[in-house]
Amino acid sequence: MDKRQLFISDVCDTLYFSNTTFDFLRFFAQKEKKGQFWLTLIGSKKSPINWLAYLFTKFLKNDYYRIWAVKLLKNTSKETIDAYAKEFVSTYLSDKKINPSFEILEAAQKKGAEVVLASSSLTPIIAIIAAQFDCKYYGSNLLFDKNGHCQGKLEREITGKKISFFKDINRDEYAEIIVMTDNFSDYSLAEWADKKIIVVYNNANKAFWQKLNPTFISLSKNQ
Repeated sequence: MDKRQLFISDVCDTLYFSNTTFDFLRFFAQKEKKGQFWLTLIGSKKSPINWLAYLFTKFLKNDYYRIWAVKLLKNTSKETIDAYAKEFVSTYLSDKKINPSFEILEAAQKKGAEVVLASSSLTPIIAIIAAQFDCKYYGSNLLFDKNGHCQGKLEREITGKKISFFKDINRDEYAEIIVMTDNFSDYSLAEWADKKIIVVYNNANKAFWQKLNPTFISLSKNQ
């Protein structure tokens, strides 16, 4: 039997023009009519909260923007979060697809590639997107209590750690391993792959990846 490809794809700014975690949290805040000010504090470069998040992220190697932002979901039921995630993907994200990336991924899947979505975004969002591809996925898990209520914390945060899900696979099972991403934090994963497809939005980003000799998808945020 012929070997197939393993195609690992990021989601945010790779498949969609969206930081899906923060866009989802803004969507949630608008629906629930709470938390908008907290998200503004985290997102504004003039805010001391933003600067603290930057410093903690830089030196502690975890995404504190995300860690602090998900506090907005505290005490929300898993059912409510999942319902909002489904609505968010079907409405907000519906017109934000990055067509060149989607076309590459869909073409590979039609040829028999095993597709895996690996994103630092919240797992409820990634699960909905993965269902469209009928594929496996990895995301950042929210922490829930025994009654199914979110604790406003991440149980698993995978920024910069995606390679841990794949490094022990038997590479001989696959004809080729492909990684598609835009994230600098995915460098080790892209370096490990046989083929790298990198989404870039400016020349500085392209320079960062040049040593890996990737295939580039050059885009503009204004598209």
